[in-house]
Amino acid sequence: MRPEVVCIEIKHAERWQRKWERPMRDMATDGRIEVRRMIGVHRGQRRYHFEGLDVLPVEDFFAELHAGKIF
Repeated sequence: MRPEVVCIEIKHAERWQRKWERPMRDMATDGRIEVRRMIGVHRGQRRYHFEGLDVLPVEDFFAELHAGKIF
């Protein structure tokens, strides 16, 4: 049985840059770890979804974390 993780990448930026996804995506395709969810957090106001990655504004991330929706 492989270990399971939730990957969270946090950036102090107003706009999400797709290049920041590479480490999470590499881990997800490696095969040694089961990546249950990939989440990007940024200071901007927009939510995005890119091929299995949810990008959330920091306020939304904390609201979902508090509500038990992250793990």
